[in-house]
Amino acid sequence: RLVLLCLLASLPFLGSAAYSAYIYLPTRNPPPGSNTGPYCDPVDDSECLMPFPSSFFTRRDSTTDTGRRVSISLDALSTMYKGGGPEHPSFLNDLDGFSTGGPIVFYIEGLKEGGGIGTNGSELPDPDHIEISLTSQSITLLLDVDMQVLTAHWSEFDEIDPHRPSVVMQPATPLNHNTTYA
Repeated sequence: RLVLLCLLASLPFLGSAAYSAYIYLPTRNPPPGSNTGPYCDPVDDSECLMPFPSSFFTRRDSTTDTGRRVSISLDALSTMYKGGGPEHPSFLNDLDGFSTGGPIVFYIEGLKEGGGIGTNGSELPDPDHIEISLTSQSITLLLDVDMQVLTAHWSEFDEIDPHRPSVVMQPATPLNHNTTYA
């Protein structure tokens, strides 16, 4: 109960921190030693487009309902292709945000080596145990910053790169439109 109380007490702080990241990270430069370029999200230097989706890949646009517009450069998209290049991202950049039902993809250093178990025994909530995602037992947390509540989800490894497996987080239900999540 104490852990849950501490988690609940920290939600306002997490909300404020996530909102600050949402506002200020899009203008942040890559950290020294990063293997990503200025067109890449500096939050995760393991892959240019991670975490994805991210507000880093949007820009302000007062003509849309969300006030944002997707803005992925061809350089950023090109980092995903090992052979011929990608199509131009203009088809993505016409959107005013990302899908509310799509997965969230990111990398957590050392998670694979730990067998998907956190240092405190926490774990990735799988599709059969989604309720874990709303507790301190979950390694991954999905926070609705606006409402300051956790959102149910499940997570798993994507083993396309066995040396650096991504975590794929899938919301249990579609996310709310025009809402910030962290």
